Amino acid sequence: MRKAVLLFTVLLAFALLGCFPNAFASPAAPAATDGPHRPRIALVLSGGGARGYAHIGVLKTLESLRVPIDMVVGTSMGAVVGGLYASGLPAEELERRVSATNLGEVAFDRIRRSSLPQSLREDEAEYPISMSAGIDDTGKLKLPKGFVRANSFLALMQEWTAPVPTAGSFDDLAIPFRAIATDLETGERVVFDHGSLPVAIRASMAAPGLFSPIEVNGRTLVDGGLTDNLPVDVARDLGADIVIAVDIGTPLKKRGAINSPADVAQQMVGILIGQNVKAQRDSLGSGDILIRPDLGDITFTDFTRAPEAIASGSAAAEALATRLDALALTREDYAAYRAQHAPRPGARAGATIDDIAVDSRGSVPPGYVKRYLSVKKGDAYDARDINRQLETLATTGYFESVTHDFVNENGVNRLRVHAQEKQWGPNFLLFGLGVSTDFNGSGGFVLNVGHRRPWITASGLEWRNDVKLGTEDLLFHTELRQPVFKRFGYYVAPYVQVSQRFVNYYDGFEQIGPSKRPVLRTRNIEAKTGVDFAVPIARLGELRLGVGASVINRQVTQSVLVFDADGNPSSVAPTIPAEKQTFARAQVVIDQLDNALFPRAGFYVKAEAAKSFLSNQHDYQFAHITATGAASFGRHSFNATLEGGASTHSSSPFSLGGFRHLAAYGVNQFTGNYVKYGQLTYQYQIASPNGQIVRDLYLGTTGEIGSVAISASALNREPLKKSLSVFIGTVTAFGPAYVGFAVAPQGQSSLYFQFGASF
Repeated sequence: MRKAVLLFTVLLAFALLGCFPNAFASPAAPAATDGPHRPRIALVLSGGGARGYAHIGVLKTLESLRVPIDMVVGTSMGAVVGGLYASGLPAEELERRVSATNLGEVAFDRIRRSSLPQSLREDEAEYPISMSAGIDDTGKLKLPKGFVRANSFLALMQEWTAPVPTAGSFDDLAIPFRAIATDLETGERVVFDHGSLPVAIRASMAAPGLFSPIEVNGRTLVDGGLTDNLPVDVARDLGADIVIAVDIGTPLKKRGAINSPADVAQQMVGILIGQNVKAQRDSLGSGDILIRPDLGDITFTDFTRAPEAIASGSAAAEALATRLDALALTREDYAAYRAQHAPRPGARAGATIDDIAVDSRGSVPPGYVKRYLSVKKGDAYDARDINRQLETLATTGYFESVTHDFVNENGVNRLRVHAQEKQWGPNFLLFGLGVSTDFNGSGGFVLNVGHRRPWITASGLEWRNDVKLGTEDLLFHTELRQPVFKRFGYYVAPYVQVSQRFVNYYDGFEQIGPSKRPVLRTRNIEAKTGVDFAVPIARLGELRLGVGASVINRQVTQSVLVFDADGNPSSVAPTIPAEKQTFARAQVVIDQLDNALFPRAGFYVKAEAAKSFLSNQHDYQFAHITATGAASFGRHSFNATLEGGASTHSSSPFSLGGFRHLAAYGVNQFTGNYVKYGQLTYQYQIASPNGQIVRDLYLGTTGEIGSVAISASALNREPLKKSLSVFIGTVTAFGPAYVGFAVAPQGQSSLYFQFGASF
C-alpha cells in the first residue's frame, strides 16, 4: 500500500511539472501586457563606434511608425544607445543630447587643458608624446592596457542615467535591457542583466587596445563585439518573437587600403567580429527585420559626423517602412505602450546622502580623495555635481579611473567613490622628441625623457627627474616636491640641475647670411642647486619663490680673427673664468591656452626675475617675460607672442632662430643677454579627424620680428630681423609636426621640418 501511495505521489509531481514547465526556470524579461496577442519585439543594436549614431535614427523612425519595443540588447555603441533608450530617454532627447555633446572629446578623455594642474600643463608642453609608460619597483617596464581610460565617458553615462538604481535588475528599466561584454581572460561572452547600467555600458564599449578594460566583479572586461557584436541569440533567450536587428559594423578594408601593421591588426579584428555577426544574421528568420544603414565613409572615430549617421539610420529604417508597419500599434495602443514603458520615478535623484565611503586602492590615502569632495552627509545626491568634483580629482594625474555610485545598503543611502591608481606605476616615464631641419645641412634634435615618482610617502612627497639630450643642449634636473600646509598645490621643492649649452656669437647681427660663421662658439656648463616654494594661483598657474647657487664654466670651442675699423686683428681668449653666484628668484606662470603648441583660445604669461646676493663677482640680474594670446572664429584662429628679456649673466641665456623664433634662421642661431621678439600667426583648420593618433590639420602663416644682442645698446642699435613663413601643421599623439618655408631679407630662406618637442 505504501508503495502505491509513493508511486501516486511521484506521478502527481511529474504531472504538475508538466502543467507548469517554467516554474523553476530562470526569469526572462517581463512580457508585454498592452496587447494580449501582440508578438514580443526585441531591438538588437550592434557595435561600430561613431557609426552607432545611426541607431538613434532607427529609433526615431520606429517611434514615428509606432513600433513597440519590448526589450533592447546592445553591444558596444549599440549598448550605449540601447542602454540610454532603455533607461527612458526617447529618441529625440537622445539626438538632442548627442548633438550638444562632443562624444569624441568625452570618449577620448580630452579634458580641458586649462583645468589641469600647472605641473601637468608643463609636462604636456615638454613631453608631447602621449604614450604612457611606467616601471614597477622591480624594474619591469609596464604599459597601460589602453590608450584611453574613458573616465569622462563613464561620468557622462552616470549623469544621463542618474535616476536609474545602481544595483537593480535591467528588467526593471523602462524597457528591459541587456549589454554584451567579453571576459579578456577567458574569452567568454558576458551578458549584463543587472548592476550598474553605466558600468555595463562602459564595459561593453571597451574596444581592445584603445579603451582600457574595466574590472567588474573580479573579471576584466572588454568590448562585447569580440564575442557577439549583433546579439540576436540573447534576444531569443529573452523570449523575443520578432527581432529587429541593426547592423552598423565597419566593412572590411580593400587590399589597397591595407598599408600598415595597424591596418593589418584592424582588419584582423574586423574579420573576427564579422564572423560572429554573420552567424547572428544567418539566424534571423523570415519574420525578423535586418536594418543595415548606408554609412559610407563614416569611421569608428568620426564622432563629429553624428547628424549624417543619424540621417542614414532613419533612411535605412524608412526604406523598410512597409514591413515595420505590420508591427505598428494604433495611436491609442501606442500611447498606452509608451505610458507603460515610461521611465520609473527617479528614486535616487535628490535622495539624501547618509554615508560616504572612499575606496582608494594604492598609495594615495583616502583622506586625500575626500579633500576633493565638497559633498557631505545630509546633502541631496546630484550625479552631475559629484562628477564635477571627481573630475577635478582625476586631473591630478594620479589615477587610472575615478568613479562613483550611489546605493541603498540596508536602508542607508551610501555614496561610494572608487579611485583606482594607475596600474603601470609607481614610476612613470614621459617622452618628447623634437627634430628640425632646413634641408640644407642645418638642423638639430632633442630627446626629452622625464621620470615621475608620486606619493613616495603618505604626505605626498614626489620625485621628479628630467633629462634633455640635444644637439645644442644637455640637461639633467632632479627635484623633490613636498606638499605643505595640507593645501592643494602648495609645496617646497629642493632641486639640483646640471646643464650644457653651446652658444654662438656674431660680429654683426644685421649682416648675418646663409654662410656667415660665428666669431665665437662657447660651451657653457652650469651646475645649479636651490630650493623653491610654490603657491598655486587657483587653476590659472603657479608662483614660485626661491634661493639658489650656481657655478658656470665657459669653454671656447671655436673662435676666428676679428678685424677692427683700422684693420687690426684681434682674437678671443681661449679660457674664461668661472662665474659663481648665489641668487634669489621669483617666477610666475599663468597658462590658460587650450593647446600648448597649436593654441586656438586662451592666454599664457611667464615672467621670471632673479638677482644675486653675497657674490664675490659682479652682480647678476635677470628678467624675462613672454606672453601669448589666442582667439578663434570658426576654423580661423590667430595667436600672437611678445617676448623681452635682459640679463647680466655671462652665459647669454637668450636665443633666437628656429621655428616660431625667426624661422628663416637656424635653431638657436643667435644668442645674447638682451632679447626682444614678436610674432603673429594665422591658422586655418583644414580638417579635424578627431582621432586618437591624428587630431587636427592646419594651414598657417607666421610673421616674426626680433633681435638679440650682448648689450642693451646693441639691441637698440641693430635693426630688427624679420621672417615670414607658411606652414602645414598637424597635432598627433606623438607631438606636433610642421612643414614650412620661411624667408628673410638678405636672401635668407629656409625650408624646414619641425616635429615634436620645441627646442
